[in-house]
Amino acid sequence: MTMAEPARRWCELGFWLFPGVRGEGRASSAVEAFTDWLLNAHGVKRVFARIHPDNPRSAAVVERCQYQRAGELPDGTVVWVADQPPPL
Repeated sequence: MTMAEPARRWCELGFWLFPGVRGEGRASSAVEAFTDWLLNAHGVKRVFARIHPDNPRSAAVVERCQYQRAGELPDGTVVWVADQPPPL
């Protein structure tokens, strides 16, 4: 995790798996657990992930983990975000 904007309590998430263990749900499980931990236990308000357009499998991981597509950067990189849930 990199705290991208400490004053706003935003951080960026990155992940990578060895080719031999891809497609087994490990990335989704790890991203989901880590995102939940950041948003619910550490006061992070937003987690974002930048996914290259040539990497649809990573985009599928963050989408499965309830990240929302927020937009694109000039180079085509897609930005996905997960926000802290509102208080009950």
